[in-house]
Amino acid sequence: MRPGVLVRTASVVVALISSLALVTACRPGISIGPAATTTATETVATQAAELTTETAEPETPTLAPEPPTAAPTAPTVGATIQCKITALRGLNLRSGPGTDYPAQTVLPHNEVVTATGRSTEGDWVAVHSSGGDGWVASNFVDCGGSVPTLPEATPNAAPPVPTPKS
Repeated sequence: MRPGVLVRTASVVVALISSLALVTACRPGISIGPAATTTATETVATQAAELTTETAEPETPTLAPEPPTAAPTAPTVGATIQCKITALRGLNLRSGPGTDYPAQTVLPHNEVVTATGRSTEGDWVAVHSSGGDGWVASNFVDCGGSVPTLPEATPNAAPPVPTPKS
């Protein structure tokens, strides 16, 4: 017999006995003689027997099949990450990955930028910011450790050619 049936049976029996007790307590003028008690007891016993003789097949728990585990994949070209500028005095947004490239603007401390790629070594991050698109040094941005997951990007501009000093 399933445990749920026993609990349900016990609940019904308690409810019926409580109802009888309530009726006699609320209406002292009503007497429940031996015949009424016997009838009530037989009714409760019959109802309890009906509940306990239910012969339902026990439910067999079925587990849903686990979805296939996806293998880790390399980031796609369109992958982006939100990063925050951590340099206290701001950070140069450069036209390419390196100090040889000219600074376009200075991004303020705590500005959130969208990282779109990284240099081969991962020491520069390509970003989209309020100052435009460019590159920032990765050691001055907090990307939650996700710089290595960014796709490798190439600069839009060639590095400047140094002019010889005469």
